[in-house]
Amino acid sequence: MTDEDFQLPLIVYDAKCSLCERFTQALQKIPGTDHINKISLHNEKLFDQFPSLEKEECHKVVHLILENGNILAGPKVIEYLIEQFPGVSRFAWLIESEMGKKTISYFHKVANKARQSLIKRCPTCKNEDL
Repeated sequence: MTDEDFQLPLIVYDAKCSLCERFTQALQKIPGTDHINKISLHNEKLFDQFPSLEKEECHKVVHLILENGNILAGPKVIEYLIEQFPGVSRFAWLIESEMGKKTISYFHKVANKARQSLIKRCPTCKNEDL
């Protein structure tokens, strides 16, 4: 497998989760994020090409593989995505402040809790080995 198989940056999401699917669809519509590609964590080739990714961790939180090969997870992904939006640079001080970081972390925590709740209620997901 070559680097051309997956174009970076690459967001790793759960395509079987309706919340995650809606999030990635909404992301594609936001100007400034069109360079971010997406791939389902259920694609086994992903873990062959990026052995440092842990499938179990990808099930827990969103991951983003950057162009330089660095991997962001959870709230750090949200921070990165916010920085990609046009005009955000004017408000960077809000994102970089301690309160801004806490807000981003809280947003991720609430969204991830909702995702876990959806998974628990999903009859298909309950039957899968995660």
